[in-house]
Amino acid sequence: MTREWAQNFLPQVDRDERSPLPEPPSPPPASKPAIADSTRRTLAILCHASCFIAVIFPLAIIVIPVVLILTSQDHVVKRNAAEVLNFVVSLILYGVVGSLWVVLTPESLRFLLLPLLIFLLIGASLASLLLPLIAIIHCAQTPDQPYRYPLILHPF
Repeated sequence: MTREWAQNFLPQVDRDERSPLPEPPSPPPASKPAIADSTRRTLAILCHASCFIAVIFPLAIIVIPVVLILTSQDHVVKRNAAEVLNFVVSLILYGVVGSLWVVLTPESLRFLLLPLLIFLLIGASLASLLLPLIAIIHCAQTPDQPYRYPLILHPF
């Protein structure tokens, strides 16, 4: 009776038939980046372009990076904004030190240091124009890496 019952109620499986292996679980969905690459690229370029926007709106060179540091959730955008602030602070400090140097230098030595001061002034002017352009190009090509300005202080 047990054999008949087993044949009637249990499924018949041939010994050669094997049940297929269960499918492996699907991998978890990939974590989404904090923001899309196009948005990251745009915000990083905006950070560095604030140096040129400051020609029309002088406070933009400070306001735009600070707003992006406070509102952005992406670490690359925050690093780019911090680099712009460091660049601006460095240029201001270099200008203050250069001005104090001219004022505090005795008049007899001032004419000797004037060529060096003119050279540094031209270099700082070129750096304030060219380095943000290089940073914009870098951010457009590699939006995943923040740009580091050379020869600047890094207080932020």
